[in-house]
Amino acid sequence: MTFEKFRQEYKVSLNPQQEKAVQAVEGATLLLAVPGSGKTTVLVHRLGYMIYSCGISPSQILTMTYTKAATLDMKSRFIEVFGTQFEHQLKFSTINSFSNQIIKYYEKTKNRIAFQIPNDKQIDVLLGEIYGKLTNQFALESEIKEMKTIITYVKNSQLSKAEIEEIKMDADISFASIYNEYCAIMRSRGWMDYDDQIRYAYEILRKHPDILAYFQNTYQYVCVDEAQDTSKIQHSLIQLIVNEHHNIFMVGDEDQSIYGFRAAYPEGLLNFEQTYKGASVLYLEHNYRSTEQIVAHADKVIQKNQYRHKKRMISTRHTGNPIESIWVYDRKAQYSDIIKYVENLKQETAILYRDNDSVIPIIDILHRKGIAYRCREIASNFFSHYIVRDLTDILLFSFNQTDAERFLRIYYKFGIGLTKVAAEKAVASFLKTNKPILQSLAEMEELKPWTREQVKELGVHLRHAQSQTAEEALRCVLYDMRYDTYLKNRNADQNKVSVLQWLAANEKTITDFLARLEELSYIVREGTTDANSNLILSTIHSSKGLEYHRVILLDVLDGILPKEAREASEQQIVLEEERRLFYVAATRAKEELAIVRYRKQTIESSFAEELLYAKKQEIQLPESTASAESFSVHRNVTHVTYGAGKIKSKQDGIVTIQFDNGDRKSFDLNACIRKGLLNLG
Repeated sequence: MTFEKFRQEYKVSLNPQQEKAVQAVEGATLLLAVPGSGKTTVLVHRLGYMIYSCGISPSQILTMTYTKAATLDMKSRFIEVFGTQFEHQLKFSTINSFSNQIIKYYEKTKNRIAFQIPNDKQIDVLLGEIYGKLTNQFALESEIKEMKTIITYVKNSQLSKAEIEEIKMDADISFASIYNEYCAIMRSRGWMDYDDQIRYAYEILRKHPDILAYFQNTYQYVCVDEAQDTSKIQHSLIQLIVNEHHNIFMVGDEDQSIYGFRAAYPEGLLNFEQTYKGASVLYLEHNYRSTEQIVAHADKVIQKNQYRHKKRMISTRHTGNPIESIWVYDRKAQYSDIIKYVENLKQETAILYRDNDSVIPIIDILHRKGIAYRCREIASNFFSHYIVRDLTDILLFSFNQTDAERFLRIYYKFGIGLTKVAAEKAVASFLKTNKPILQSLAEMEELKPWTREQVKELGVHLRHAQSQTAEEALRCVLYDMRYDTYLKNRNADQNKVSVLQWLAANEKTITDFLARLEELSYIVREGTTDANSNLILSTIHSSKGLEYHRVILLDVLDGILPKEAREASEQQIVLEEERRLFYVAATRAKEELAIVRYRKQTIESSFAEELLYAKKQEIQLPESTASAESFSVHRNVTHVTYGAGKIKSKQDGIVTIQFDNGDRKSFDLNACIRKGLLNLG
């Protein structure tokens, strides 16, 4: 069947770029699809074209997507257009599910014992036990979540031992020690987590040519959707499957790669033509979702990124309203002001934000006013975060200064020179004599006079806090008791402190404040799915793939969006991902886009300026000063962070460098060259 007959038979209506993509069947093709460009329509019709026009057996086609929901949606849309004849022969799968298929085949053909996949609760318990063993402290929910996120990142990024050693956690503990213990216990129990599935499947294919040949022959045509979210290990696995027949159709957009914390690897798209020799790159540049105003401004923003393919986003719709600025004085004022814009809504409106912390004050107001909204269950670590726990502990300790367990969690956070030995001695004294803990400390002659005075001063502040309002008490803890200094020394997330201060300002007493925190924790975790409400609350990450009549962008502030990089060497990489996140947020809007702006200029956002005022600029891609071939073994090199060194080994695109300062590290050579991190000499 010719394409013309195919188009008539199935009433196909596509633009020229979409038609070209549908007919790209043989060989390696990268399809770069801007937001709202109809990529799923292209994918579905391409499958139909392969089967009905090219005569390809549906059982030879493997389509991989990022989520299970996406696989079900694509299968449903294929059936809607082409019927149910081939629904059981076509393979729609997540990469995890496909990895599990490889493992099951290996176990069956090689008569191997299956690994057990523990559930989330079992993983949480294990990590909690490891954390407790290494720190002698109870692991908070937020700390377990952080450990799981970093473990996923490490495994999917294929990090070296040296790179793992460098990873830092919010908690004051070596991540490498946790990771090594975790891996050892998992092996001893015969457990394998979901990230291990992909790594295990990759090793099976790499070490067993017969199994690799089986899957290469079974799936001679591979399609990968949302490829910008695919990790490095996932790209490696896909490449093994494709190497025999070279028929890979990869669909994505590095401009929409926003899951760096999950090890998304946009370099897989940027390096596609080097990975798959003779590959072609196609584009879907027409946005069918948003007005011309929204598209033009969003495209202007993303053009500022350097590490991307040279492409534009073009609107197919009417001009629409100008992008609106919702002016408020400062961040504290925005919460009550924003409610004025969302009461009695007649059109669907989504408030989007970078982190779940940003929406907690809004939920507080909506709940108090009885205004309906839609918000999924929020997996927020706000209420279980160590900052919230510390401040809660300190406020509660002010009322009960004989609470030994609570005291041992907070004594070293006031910066008054107390040692663990002294704190434990004071607790032991209290248990014997029932003398208040701080009094015992103030009487210890072995303490320095300055420390004893600081202990007495702390006791005064704690007594004063009991009679203060919630807002005054919180301010006393932060500044008079110097807890803010502890946070600054840890480079902690001050956003949580700001949210707590706002919540405290709405309560009369400490007791009321702590009770409201408990109530809000329940409200936030439950979520709401009020179908009659036109107000949607969502993180930008959760909104990806969705669209709304109107979008309001909240907390677009330097330090929040964009967030700051921890290391100077990561600044450009982090800034570009943050700009991609902002771009994704803006392109969720169909008709209207508004951004909260701040009259207090000290907190204005660079991204807000880019969206509304930046002049159009030509795209300038970075040029490497040297090719990868120039970086040979024994060559002297300079890294922007680690300084001068010499290449000791080079294999499969990975270079190991011995630096003059004694460090020995491994790097992805192409990534370093592209990002300007590594130079000759």
